[in-house]
Amino acid sequence: MVRPKAGAVGVKSTRSDGRSAAGGGSRRRGAAKPTGGGCGRRSGPTDATPSFVTVGRPPGDRGPTSARRGAAVLAFAALLTLGAAACGAAAVPVPVAADAARASARWPDADLGQLTSGRNLYVRKCGGCHTLVPPRTRPPEAWPPIVEVMATRIGLPERERELITRYVVTISDLAPTASSR
Repeated sequence: MVRPKAGAVGVKSTRSDGRSAAGGGSRRRGAAKPTGGGCGRRSGPTDATPSFVTVGRPPGDRGPTSARRGAAVLAFAALLTLGAAACGAAAVPVPVAADAARASARWPDADLGQLTSGRNLYVRKCGGCHTLVPPRTRPPEAWPPIVEVMATRIGLPERERELITRYVVTISDLAPTASSR
């Protein structure tokens, strides 16, 4: 009798003890395990007894506990992100009508809507990369070069640069308050 070569496609070579020649008897997690008797032989007397049972979980299935843990970690990370953003945004004042009046002295077309848009962009775009710096912590003339450098780094459109600059310059033009120190 001629035996096919071990390792040939579609041919499984077995050793005298019943184990695969390639496998060496080791099993990966989740692989089938003999139910008894060794060598993969059935220990039960009836055909209704399966010869193999699955041990563990299928590959990639980490179970419901892991899924719940993952969801909890994501929820916690989201809360931390929102909390950090809220803390930074709280130090950035919302513009009011008096701010719009001061801005229109410098930029005749400035209005409250532009300042509000500038604040929203400042919180979203600038706060997306670093902790927000309250505008009142720097003098008005310091802001345009800072905004220009940062806007160039992230490729911010000219209109958005202008709105952010108008907002931070206008707000920083106020005398520092006790809450911004």
